[in-house]
Amino acid sequence: MGVWLALVVSYLCYQPAVSGDFLMDDFHNIGTMSIGIDTADDLREFLFSPGAGPVGRPISRLSFLINDYAWPAEAASFKHTNLMLHLLCGLALYAFVLRLLPRLSVPINVVPYVALAGTSLWLLHPFNISTTMYVVQRMTQLAALFMLLSCWAYVVFRPRVDSAEDGSLAKLTAAVGVPGVLAILSKENAAVLPALLLLIERIAFSTTPRTRQFRAWEAVCLWLPSALVVLGLVLVPLVGSGYENRTFSISERLLTQPVILFDYLHHIVTFSTFGLGIYHDDQVTYSSLLATPVLISLVALAIAVIFAWRCRRRFPIVALGVGWFLIGHLVESTTVPLELYFEHRNYLPMMFVLIGGVWGLIKLFQLANAKTVGYAFGLMLALNVMAMFQTQSMARVWGNSDELVLLMATEHPDSPRAFRSLIRWMELYNQREQALNKLDRAFAEQFPEDISLPLMSVDITCNMGSEHRYDLSALADEMERYQFTDGYFPTAESLVDKLREGLCPELVDPLTRMLENTVKLDVKVNEARKRASKALRLNARWLMDRGDFRRARDNLHRAYEFNPGATIAFELTELWIRVGEFESALAWLERTESHERSNRHPLRPDLSKSFRDKRAQLQQLIEAQETVSQKIESR
Repeated sequence: MGVWLALVVSYLCYQPAVSGDFLMDDFHNIGTMSIGIDTADDLREFLFSPGAGPVGRPISRLSFLINDYAWPAEAASFKHTNLMLHLLCGLALYAFVLRLLPRLSVPINVVPYVALAGTSLWLLHPFNISTTMYVVQRMTQLAALFMLLSCWAYVVFRPRVDSAEDGSLAKLTAAVGVPGVLAILSKENAAVLPALLLLIERIAFSTTPRTRQFRAWEAVCLWLPSALVVLGLVLVPLVGSGYENRTFSISERLLTQPVILFDYLHHIVTFSTFGLGIYHDDQVTYSSLLATPVLISLVALAIAVIFAWRCRRRFPIVALGVGWFLIGHLVESTTVPLELYFEHRNYLPMMFVLIGGVWGLIKLFQLANAKTVGYAFGLMLALNVMAMFQTQSMARVWGNSDELVLLMATEHPDSPRAFRSLIRWMELYNQREQALNKLDRAFAEQFPEDISLPLMSVDITCNMGSEHRYDLSALADEMERYQFTDGYFPTAESLVDKLREGLCPELVDPLTRMLENTVKLDVKVNEARKRASKALRLNARWLMDRGDFRRARDNLHRAYEFNPGATIAFELTELWIRVGEFESALAWLERTESHERSNRHPLRPDLSKSFRDKRAQLQQLIEAQETVSQKIESR
């Protein structure tokens, strides 16, 4: 009864946030179904198109089709599904903890209360709202759900191996492996699952005898994958790929992450909501081991690990909580060149911090006076009520885009993303002069390398019909001084749309040159070459509309060099056809077909028919051109 009440209360607390809008990476991941999913090839292209991690995350992408199969879409439906998944994760956590706690020296009569209190705290925790109401983080939710199911299955089927039940190892493998594979196909950080199962084995089953068969299974199914994950993380700095497009180095990341881990813990333990959200690009980085926050964090981390190891038999739940938190962060908070800080990374790791905390409070009350244990449950209830009000308060903000923008800008004044969102909000509500003044100050003082800021200023003045405060020609000639940020392309696209409508004709040539010089920018964003290619393609389409086919061709060629693919090749082919260069179009098509054949993802649609149809069209055009030429010569 208690867990169902917790689920209902959680649903009601999160419900106000369902009315919020799509955010940041939602557009990049869900927007790929813009053409609609009408055929099997459309589905394969959506599920396996690159850009969502090494494995493509097809399970997560498939889940988006529950809500819609075309873009643009309504965010509310997606957010409601995320909320349902959050409740499912809570149910899975409760079932798993009920099975696990008796093996962690928790008395049977207390287990249901600890499981319920810990699960409800996790369900209601305000730290989870940015995972649950940020649609694209359904990937995190699904990975967590399948990992919890796998862990639950491990605790259920593991004792049967000891009883020598026929096929017990095969059943354990299937019960653990199937949800494990689904977790990996939802999000790659589920690769830590074997390490989590090892943690459970070494703590919850530490006194259980291990047969030779089981040891062999454990070595192959748990130790080997865990070792491969660690090896991969060790090799990342040696390969060095990805850090050239970040504002921090591998050493700065490794020094900063311990500080961030304790900031996460601060929010988890105190239920603080200040600074929560999706904009954390203002995170301070550290470059010295002797920096006070780094030193304190590393020492505290070492003490926690040593204490957990030394006390693993006396306080197994503490050891599990420390190990679960650190292993849960192994992929996203170590060497992989991801952004430094995101709250959703704690969705799974925080679970046993809360459950261990619940059991720890009960033990403290027991040590003080066995008769006061009831007060511990009263305190748990009070914490749940506090979490409920905190989360509902945040949910109201997340359900109102205006309030969310203002809150993020207030709490993250040094975040470029929060600042750009605020400027667009001010423009929307006719505070344009104030927005322009803010842009001037920010470009001069806070973010002098962010090329999107003067471009935003020009975009606003173009819309107002007033004098521009920045010279795009001068900016275009000095592009190497500035950084390509994630505000650059949307602003350039907005300005191109205005110029297509006939506004600000004086900006046509300067903006064209700026887009052509995009490749000179210092690119400090993910998928740098792909984004530069996107800007060049935007410019090429705009040049084609104006009839400047030569420059359009040059832009498309450079776009292809930065990000080879069939889409750009077909655009180039169409351009050659428009200018009557059919032989060139055919040569380019054949070159691209060869590239696609050797680099195509095996699960993505086979474009052979598209290439064949386009080639047949070109052959007909070439033959028609030759026929016309022959007739002219015969005259």
